[in-house]
Amino acid sequence: MLLIDHRGMAFSLDDRILAEADKATFNIPIDLGAADKAAGKVVPQIIMVITGPQDIQAAAFSAPTPAALLLPRILDEIDANRAEFSATAKYFRLGG
Repeated sequence: MLLIDHRGMAFSLDDRILAEADKATFNIPIDLGAADKAAGKVVPQIIMVITGPQDIQAAAFSAPTPAALLLPRILDEIDANRAEFSATAKYFRLGG
């Protein structure tokens, strides 16, 4: 599970998922920076979940990573494994 922020940086949310037998939940403390808050900015965010029969090694990262570098690596690994994966993304906005 990834968060992609308004600057195009990807953050792994895998360690925030609480998986149960029939559902999974997560909680992330996310807020605008002080300057963005003061300016009344509204910034786009994307949550992306990729599921499949095995872990994607390219998606195992700890430091924020540019999505423009990360997403092609994930896609290359999926293509190389020739397995069925699916992805879902949800757009939302912070601020306003």
